Amino acid sequence: MAHKLLNLLALSAFVIMACSFGAHPATALSANSHHTPATSPSNNGNGKGCLAWSNGNADLQYYKTDNTSTIYTWSEVGPSDAGELNFTFVPQLWGWTNADAFGTIVVAGYSDAALFVNEPNEAGQANMSPLDAVFLWEQYMEPLRSQGYRLGSAATSSNPNGMNWMNEFFTTCNGGCKPDFMAIHWYGIDADEFKTYVEQWHNTFSLPIWVTEVGYENFNGNDQGNLSEIQSFMSDVTSWMDLQDFIEKFCWSSGTPGSLNGLMNADGTPSSLGYQFIYSG
Repeated sequence: MAHKLLNLLALSAFVIMACSFGAHPATALSANSHHTPATSPSNNGNGKGCLAWSNGNADLQYYKTDNTSTIYTWSEVGPSDAGELNFTFVPQLWGWTNADAFGTIVVAGYSDAALFVNEPNEAGQANMSPLDAVFLWEQYMEPLRSQGYRLGSAATSSNPNGMNWMNEFFTTCNGGCKPDFMAIHWYGIDADEFKTYVEQWHNTFSLPIWVTEVGYENFNGNDQGNLSEIQSFMSDVTSWMDLQDFIEKFCWSSGTPGSLNGLMNADGTPSSLGYQFIYSG
């Protein structure tokens, strides 16, 4: 009889616990089923993850984890809540269009790093000659060094002429332009090609690397991959970048909200790919 009573008490305790907690412990990720990541988060906490952010002041709270430490917006101004969320905002001198605003706003204490012009080798982007870029560097970037900033190079596209542009920039500057790290962009669908490209830039300039834009996108064909292929590519390249000491930051291109290769659902919450990036890469 005593034995049966003990069993009954144990069963009652189990039922009470189950009613209190449900089938699974409640977490922020399980609050809505469509917000659940496709893979289990495995936070490595090294903080290399960076957000190339185009969503203004909205929804940033969903994207801060131990893996995501840095954010930039292709401009001199960051999201209003970046600081309180413990992001480091990095301003960018995008090109001629924001040079004056950059010079006014980006002063000592505003940040600890700054990015230089965006894809100057492309007509649809900053689109400037190496000579013009040298002028901008000397007027706006170089003075920040004495104010505690680390300075990033121009970020050319992965067009083959990007390396030529960069070499001409350094030659034109005649030793006077010395970035602390190289900022690079790459889009494609082959992980090995990406790794080769990043290593080429590191080996050529012997500087740390910030990959300020990377994404799964085929500009040379119609095959844009399915979600499984994009997730596999992301896992491959982010795991590799985590292991490379010379890579300091990497920013997956946020993409169009709701797009298969982007980080964001149409409502601003992280997509399954977004969860993969911010938690495990």
